[in-house]
Amino acid sequence: MADVSELEEAYRILDVPAGANEDAVRDARKTLAKVWHPDRYASDPELQAKAQAKLGEINEAFERVKAAGFPAAPAAMPKATPPPAASAPKKPAPAPMAVPKFNQSDVTYVPKRSLVGLAIVVAIVAVGLGVVVYLTVFRQADPEPVAHAPAPVAVPKAGTFTLGSTHDEVRAAQGAPEAVRTVINETWAYGFSGVDFDHGKVVGWRTGDLALHARIDPHDAAQFAAAKARGTIAIGSTKDEVAAVDGTPTTIDRVIHDTWSYGFSSVEFDDSGRVIEYAERDVSLHVK
Repeated sequence: MADVSELEEAYRILDVPAGANEDAVRDARKTLAKVWHPDRYASDPELQAKAQAKLGEINEAFERVKAAGFPAAPAAMPKATPPPAASAPKKPAPAPMAVPKFNQSDVTYVPKRSLVGLAIVVAIVAVGLGVVVYLTVFRQADPEPVAHAPAPVAVPKAGTFTLGSTHDEVRAAQGAPEAVRTVINETWAYGFSGVDFDHGKVVGWRTGDLALHARIDPHDAAQFAAAKARGTIAIGSTKDEVAAVDGTPTTIDRVIHDTWSYGFSSVEFDDSGRVIEYAERDVSLHVK
């Protein structure tokens, strides 16, 4: 079981008060997972890697609180009471400063017309300085435009890959990856697209600038055929039924639950593989 300091750190990462109830902790994790979802940063590999690391930290904090049984606020560790500090001798209050008397003869009269002219001059100078600062500081800070490398030449592919495929099967279907990264899982990068592996097997993918040769294999052919004929899905539908109606998702990942995305639309499954939530945005999900 996690000690008090580990629990307090987990609550801090989840941005909830120490001892928050289970619903609050789960809601906080779900919200943070959406904020730090790596797919939001698909156009920037560096930010995407940071988001994946942050998401791993959030999931680890949630599991720590969950393992502790979502406890009430942990008792604070007793702190030693410091000895009373010796009172410092009071310093005498400073003598009040003398306030100079106002003398009307010291005031210089400035005509209103001169004040208007002065304000115009000040405004012009301020604008000029602003332009100079922008050109000398901000424009210099802007990175020079860099020509993007041309898209990799297409390599002849042999078939497709799916969930559970091996490295060799992905390489045969998609070609050699441009890069291999390991943050939470091992990821093969193809441009801004990627294939995720866990223990050498495909567990998800995300489609960015390059198409992925992915497919979904139904587990129940009869269920798949019935859903395809029906043409709609609903809360409680299985993955086979969603694949039959909406096809192969552009993205498959697991943040809190398995999530299949079609463009910016998404379907979320529980641990038994049934639809518990969906969001229709740019792509219709054919929900009845």
